[in-house]
Formats: sequence, structure tokens, C-alpha cells
Amino acid sequence: MLLMTVIGMVMTDQVLTVEWPPDLCGFYFKDFVVFCGPALINPGKPSKDCCNVIGDGDPECLCKFASSPILPEIPIDKDCYLATLTNCGLPKCTPPPI
Repeated sequence: MLLMTVIGMVMTDQVLTVEWPPDLCGFYFKDFVVFCGPALINPGKPSKDCCNVIGDGDPECLCKFASSPILPEIPIDKDCYLATLTNCGLPKCTPPPI
């Protein structure tokens, strides 16, 4: 149910539209998912576009987001998420406990 709060799905004229949160830590969440999706599944070298999106974000907020209960609901693996941040040049972070 939490996922539905974050990503609301609306049926309009038989077309499924996804309403993304407008902002997450200083960037558009949709851009994060689109450009960083492959790295969030397999944490190799993220694309330049992914790192550009992450580079626009607030590093402290991004670190805290790793502890968000929303992350597994999306689903994004916490370790892959943190590896993607580090592989894009952000300092290694220790997210606060939930």
C-alpha cells in the first residue's frame, strides 16, 4: 500500500499512467528510475546519465533514503542502491537505522 502512496497508478481511457513523485533529494524520481534502473539491479558501472541524475541530488538525503521503507517496496535492493551512489562518485555513506 505504501507503494501506491509513492507511485499512484491511474487508469485513463484504458491507458495506464504512472504518477511519479516530483522530487526526491533534489532530482526527479522518474529520471532516477529510468537512468539508474540497470545499475540498481546489477551494480556495475552506472551510466553517465545515471550519475548525472545522482549528481544533481543532495548526498545526505540520498544516504538517508537508503533506510527508507519505500526502497524495498519499489523494489530496489539497498546494497545495489548504495553501490550505485558510490560508483557515481558520492562518498560512501552509512544510512541511519530504520
